[in-house]
Amino acid sequence: MLLKQTRSPARYPFPLLALLIALPTTPLQERFKDPVEHFLTLCVIGVLGWLLITLVRVTSTLIRTRYSIAVENNLHARRIHTQTEVLERIFIGCIVVITIAAMLVTFPNARQIGTSVFASAGIAGVIVGMAARSTFASLIAGLQVAITQPIRIDDAVVVEGEWGWIEEIEATYVVVRLWDLRRLILPLTYFIDKPFQNWTRTTSEIIGVVFIHVDYTASMSERSCRTS
Repeated sequence: MLLKQTRSPARYPFPLLALLIALPTTPLQERFKDPVEHFLTLCVIGVLGWLLITLVRVTSTLIRTRYSIAVENNLHARRIHTQTEVLERIFIGCIVVITIAAMLVTFPNARQIGTSVFASAGIAGVIVGMAARSTFASLIAGLQVAITQPIRIDDAVVVEGEWGWIEEIEATYVVVRLWDLRRLILPLTYFIDKPFQNWTRTTSEIIGVVFIHVDYTASMSERSCRTS
């Protein structure tokens, strides 16, 4: 799986680096060398980011394959699946942000604009920070879910008066599969800020109360109960 998934991104970094090293000795005119070098640098950064994302996904897939949740007592497997999925999305998000930032740094104009903005537009930074508050809250909530695990994949929960199972834990929201196959979409911070019921918090078994309404004249003998 590792070789198959990393085959495409792994075939580009070394040829691109070789082109960068050989570029100064080529007979290209000086006015063409700088744009070509810049383009190759952007390609190298993008391919390295692609390779890192692929490695993260392969590692996550291998971990989930090793721990199956199809068994009866799947508490430990669900814990591993939850941590793996949440951390995978966090790592991929960080890699994407770092890759884009590294690409932008290669543009001199972008560096100058960024320096002037951070130096003179402090209030704009406050506004952006307030606008991104929910994003950071979701990121922190994702870390809390991965570490403390109030919910796990395939947990049976009762939220907003609805019974269902945790189907997906994304970077910013959670998908709950309800008993009638509807999907309830909730923000990730919901499971940190609000109370909810988790029926499989410590075990995969579910214990509940069943009410059977019968006539007062019905026989309550052991034999009749077994028959019914």
